[in-house]
Amino acid sequence: MFNIKYNFLVIIQIAVGILNSVLIMRVFGVSAYSDAYLLALSIFSVFCLILLMPVDQFMQFYNELKVQSLKKSHDFYNCALIFSLFAGIICCLVFHFGLSFVIKLFTLDIDSHRFEILKNLLSILTLGLVFYPVNGINERLLNAEMRFSIPYMLVIIPNLLVVLTQIFMIFNHHTNIYYLAYAQAIGLFFVALFGSVYISKTLIRFKFVGWQDYMTRFIKNSMIMQFGNSFWSMTIPVIFNNFLVTFPQGYVSYFYYARKILDIANNFSIGPSKNILRSKISKFVSKHDVESIKKASVSFLMWGSVVFFVAVVVAYFVQGPVISLITSNRLTALDLKMISLLFLCLSPWYFIIFFETPYVCVNIQSKKAKTVLFINLSFLVIFASLLPVFRHSIGIYAIAVSLVLAQILNLVFHKFVADRIMKKMKETIGSRFYD
Repeated sequence: MFNIKYNFLVIIQIAVGILNSVLIMRVFGVSAYSDAYLLALSIFSVFCLILLMPVDQFMQFYNELKVQSLKKSHDFYNCALIFSLFAGIICCLVFHFGLSFVIKLFTLDIDSHRFEILKNLLSILTLGLVFYPVNGINERLLNAEMRFSIPYMLVIIPNLLVVLTQIFMIFNHHTNIYYLAYAQAIGLFFVALFGSVYISKTLIRFKFVGWQDYMTRFIKNSMIMQFGNSFWSMTIPVIFNNFLVTFPQGYVSYFYYARKILDIANNFSIGPSKNILRSKISKFVSKHDVESIKKASVSFLMWGSVVFFVAVVVAYFVQGPVISLITSNRLTALDLKMISLLFLCLSPWYFIIFFETPYVCVNIQSKKAKTVLFINLSFLVIFASLLPVFRHSIGIYAIAVSLVLAQILNLVFHKFVADRIMKKMKETIGSRFYD
């Protein structure tokens, strides 16, 4: 499952991600502006997940329609693409006018200074939401057609524009953080433009397709499944941010800097392989091919574990010197120590999420929306309950300990459900054989 070709294809993406993170540290350090910017990105990521809700199951529906008719699958893509653009426009307007309420929901106890910066940043970032559902459709189509390298090349664009903007700011001695939000929004537009043009030229010629009967079922199933699968991803930043803003200024930056480094290590080690696994399981579930699901999952876990461990160890030892070099020692020894310790404490949480990936994929592609929702809701309840218990004794590190304990139970639940699904698939295939 580990494919070295695809991992090398994302080296540029990883390099851009590293530059993006360390340049933020260099320009804004650990400050009210870095806190507000990182909070804005966490809230913006929730907006993005909400926008993907109506189109999440595109790959599964596309694969099923493609088995029936190539024309039906092509019409489905074009219809879904048009729908996603209108959904993006509507959601952008809703989020834009409800920003004050949203910020209070995510950061109830935030001070007025950071609140104003955060509100202005999100006002700009929401402009890019118009194009996000289109990007979601295009990414899923390219993965369904096994064009895994193209999405990784496209996703570089927003981060690359942010990096170039920060380099411009360094050379021209600007410290206007709102430039970064504009760069992010413009980048999402270019991703939608280039992705749609590429697909139209190489895979499916664009044409206007009116509403199709299966669109209602597609949207309904996507909404339920994405809500169930991503409920924790949409809710957990609320818990994170409300917990973090109760600490002194800068702790938000410590936490999100550590997460950024972990995200980079995680994306390099298992990002491409995870997309390949998801695409394969989608096809295997459609065919009830249990043996192929197990084979692909074992390969993913075996190779991914090794690469993940190596990536985390390397990232832990090199992050300090790299950050010090690029930021020109803007961060203090205490800042670097806090980031490093949080990185180390959060690593087991990331590994458990990696380990449960095959089981989550099986549950999602089998359309077990209510079950996935129940599992993720259980995680949030356990996590939120553990936070105050550990906060008094270990402070900021309570967030890592609570995440690990809650995620272990999540893994157990997902594995149990996935095993039952695959057992039922085997029984179905067996009954067909004897019939």
